[in-house]
Amino acid sequence: MNDDYKKMLDPLSALTKSIDDATNAVEQLVRAAPELFRKIELAFEAFHETTAGFARWFRDHERATRIFAVVGWLPHETWPAGLIGSDDDSQNLEEIRDRLALHYQDEWPTVEQQFASSFDRLNVEDETRKVLAEALTSHRDGKYRSVVRLLFPEIENEIRVAFYQNSLKHPIAGLNEFLDALNRKVAFGHVLQREFDMTLFDKLSSHMYSKVDDSNRLAIAADPVPNRHAALHGIVSYSSAQNSINTLIMADYILRLVTSLKRLRNPS
Repeated sequence: MNDDYKKMLDPLSALTKSIDDATNAVEQLVRAAPELFRKIELAFEAFHETTAGFARWFRDHERATRIFAVVGWLPHETWPAGLIGSDDDSQNLEEIRDRLALHYQDEWPTVEQQFASSFDRLNVEDETRKVLAEALTSHRDGKYRSVVRLLFPEIENEIRVAFYQNSLKHPIAGLNEFLDALNRKVAFGHVLQREFDMTLFDKLSSHMYSKVDDSNRLAIAADPVPNRHAALHGIVSYSSAQNSINTLIMADYILRLVTSLKRLRNPS
């Protein structure tokens, strides 16, 4: 075969090789297609579950907010199982409010153990653990006002020690920065770990650390969840069992957020 003829066939050989390579690639794609399509299917299923989860969180939050407006006890795992049915219209919320008051009074040993178990899972300073234990003892002894005034400073101290090198430069232990960090750095999976956590986060960000003045004083006082400014400056007397329980619930929630932030900073 002369060289000129060979040169004419070279492009054809290259084309044949390209066709063979393309054919092999298509065959590999066809063989891989079932697994690939399954992965795509799983991805869409996960997306659907996530969006369904968001929808459920928002639906539960809306419902819990509506119930809390009448009941006044923050939703929590210490509530008796099955207390709230699925049909809000058929429920007497005033009756549920009274049942919760009796539950927290008559079943306190069980409720205290539930709180203690949740506190044990927190990654907090030893001093914070001691204060949490003291708060449970104070509630058991009926010293409800002291529970509120005990927990607010310790929450702030925990945040200051954990995230601000125990510096006093940040007002209210850097709580604004803490909330900002939650909004910017923490995934919903950390902020919303349990049922109705969205309701607790909303109460944390919109009420607990609001500054009290003459324009909002009555509204702050009417809310059974204590406000830090009102409690520590004696503006509102938070002396009821409901005030105490709501503070324990919020302390549990806030310190779970602290634990999540610590885990994100030090994954090991």
